[in-house]
Amino acid sequence: MAAAPIIGRPRLFVAALAIVLSSCTPKIFVPPAGPGEPFADASTAWAQATRACRGASTYAATMHVHGKVGKESLNATIIGLVTRADQISLSMPVMFGAPAFVLGGTADTSTLWLPRDKRTLNARADEILEALTGLKLGPRALLALLTGCGGQADAVVSSARYADLGAITTDDGRMFLQNRDAHWRVSRALTSGLIVEYSDVQGEWPRTVRVTTETGHAPVVSLAITLEEIDVNLPHEARDFVVRPNADAQPITLDDLRAAGPLREKK
Repeated sequence: MAAAPIIGRPRLFVAALAIVLSSCTPKIFVPPAGPGEPFADASTAWAQATRACRGASTYAATMHVHGKVGKESLNATIIGLVTRADQISLSMPVMFGAPAFVLGGTADTSTLWLPRDKRTLNARADEILEALTGLKLGPRALLALLTGCGGQADAVVSSARYADLGAITTDDGRMFLQNRDAHWRVSRALTSGLIVEYSDVQGEWPRTVRVTTETGHAPVVSLAITLEEIDVNLPHEARDFVVRPNADAQPITLDDLRAAGPLREKK
């Protein structure tokens, strides 16, 4: 019986993604209104704020997941790796036995395996992630979000200044910068229908990422992501993103996956 290579590769999964949803919903960032003032050093500030995250070709971290997507409570631990080459490898270990799920592949073609349920699904990575977490993000978009870039686009379309906030508009969203300790960083972002807020930056990398869906987007998602043991630009091989379900695994659909809820908190 062939197991997924991403399981049992601790060096590739020194990172974990912890999602913690508070019982008291914190105030959601409201972007400033109006045209603002000229942001004279916008290009320089943007280059400084995104230097580290633009240099990240791979990103890994370890996750305790406790939160809500729609009306569902989630409780899990997720271990994974994403790359700028649009590769993804995620697993959800449990205390005893086989993992709850294993996911691997590329943006266009990924395989999800539920070893305990003997089920498997082939689909786009963003479709599988949406069914699991409510966030429709491919591997490259997830890497940009977690590393502190907010979105994937580099070019500045327009800019403005609102007191201590610098606003940068790109092709895939609006990013808000703050200058802390003489260093510009992305503090918030509006991208892909999400409001992203960064805090607890240690070194180059944010340790807490709060993700909330903008009004009108469904399902309603509000997640606080706490990242630990971050490892960036870790060497990897193509086989690290391959999942081979056992022969007895039965195919399921995305709707089946949503109903199964492998991240759902068990009562």
